[in-house]
Amino acid sequence: MITKIKPIIKYFYTFIILIIIYILLGVATSLIPKSLIEENSKKSAEYLANINHGVDIIQKDTFYKGEYIFNYTNALMLNTAYSIDTNKPLESFLLARENYIAGETKTVNKDETLYGLSEYPYRNQTEEYYNITHNLADIEAFEYARYWHGYLVILRPMLILFSYDMIEKLSITFFIILLGICTYLISKKINKVSAILFLLSFIIMNLFYISGSINEITCFIIMLCANIYILINYSKIKKASLVFFIIGSITSFLDLLTNPLITIAIPLCIYMLLKEKEKKWNLKERIIEYLKILIAWLMGYGLTWFSKWLLVDIMYNRNLIEVALKQMIYRMQGKECEQIISYGFVISNNMRFLGKQVLYMTVIISIIIMLIGIIKNKGKLIINQTNITQLLMYLAISLLPFIWYFVLKNHSAVHARFTHRLFIISIFAFWTFLAKFWGVERKKE
Repeated sequence: MITKIKPIIKYFYTFIILIIIYILLGVATSLIPKSLIEENSKKSAEYLANINHGVDIIQKDTFYKGEYIFNYTNALMLNTAYSIDTNKPLESFLLARENYIAGETKTVNKDETLYGLSEYPYRNQTEEYYNITHNLADIEAFEYARYWHGYLVILRPMLILFSYDMIEKLSITFFIILLGICTYLISKKINKVSAILFLLSFIIMNLFYISGSINEITCFIIMLCANIYILINYSKIKKASLVFFIIGSITSFLDLLTNPLITIAIPLCIYMLLKEKEKKWNLKERIIEYLKILIAWLMGYGLTWFSKWLLVDIMYNRNLIEVALKQMIYRMQGKECEQIISYGFVISNNMRFLGKQVLYMTVIISIIIMLIGIIKNKGKLIINQTNITQLLMYLAISLLPFIWYFVLKNHSAVHARFTHRLFIISIFAFWTFLAKFWGVERKKE
């Protein structure tokens, strides 16, 4: 009995420690005086405004009509960072207001509107951010308390030194460095084929373009850091599910529901590839372990998110649990502005953002993988019950984005501008399946 309870207690203590760390970090960075970030906030607002007017609007998503596609959430995040009230750091961090100036803002709207309803007016986040930083208008403030907004613990300190254009450059530089380290470690710890396929999946998805959004790059940085940690510490990891529990929690803290699925799917692929190198092999135990990892990540992600709603409800009486659950149900429904959204439309809309060139390149590289395997192994396949089941698990991971699109129809249709990037999971996992099925990694006979 004690042995069964012990792991639960470990997860509980880990969870409590993580929440305490999140709150302390949020409060600490909320104490940074507005005067220290004011100049760079103004420059950031001017930079985003110039992009809006000086660059062709990349518009395939009608919800963001009239605004450069990346700017909407970037401006929201920067606005939230600027609107922190240093006199009430905990309240300000947890309620996450936009357009708020302490002692001046007259109207503050609670986080209770279902975005996307036809009667809800479109808000130009870039314009609002520019106005609030330049004192041009008395704007209504909005709370966005349903998310943790953990990015603030990084963004606010960076705004002391840099404006947003430099933060973009630093983000993509950091992203490329992490990608290089991760690719190198995969080559050394797993094999060169997996490293090449991993890097190719990033290249053909044009993920260097996500430097246009600190929001969209967040999950990819979490994923790369998770990969690097697993690759370096694999032999020391005794409880992989606990590691993925922490990864899920960190994702929930930092992300605004962009592409959280990549922080479980791709690190799980890496972990599976490392597991295959072990001499001991018990298929049943492996499958059970992978399922535990999936559940642990979901628990870490879900509990962390729920804890934010609970804290706000207890401390500020916002009825946020009900609001957040309603929003969640709405995002899962196949409706937007009272229009029915079919699953076919969700897939086609995400495919549209993906682009034909990505599909063509995926097919071409898949054919090349098969041809290399056929030539290398003289057309022979070495398949048995054990490895075919393992291979099917990679195939199952490649289908996860399609399950995500089905469960979150509304979210995936409305936000296809970033949810289409989930296809990197399908591409990498499918190529891994093909490389193993056709024996590309096997030594020549």
